[in-house]
Amino acid sequence: MNSTFERVQMLIRPDQKKELMRRARDAKRSVAEITRQMLDSGIQKAREEDEFAKTSLFIKRAEAHREKMPAVSIDLVEILNDIREGGHE
Repeated sequence: MNSTFERVQMLIRPDQKKELMRRARDAKRSVAEITRQMLDSGIQKAREEDEFAKTSLFIKRAEAHREKMPAVSIDLVEILNDIREGGHE
């Protein structure tokens, strides 16, 4: 991997350290590599949740806007039937 890294220092719980070490051992990789992978997964999940929240807000706003609009008072079936019969231009 051609990446540059920055050193960070953080405190984790003993159970987190144990889990990281187990995963690293099982995968035959370093704890740092496993930690970066899990951070990447968490960041991606947070981005997806942010996008979902934005989409949900957009949908709510669109629904509120639609509710404020007056109802359409035309008979689309009748218009389509007229068009098919050549009587509507």
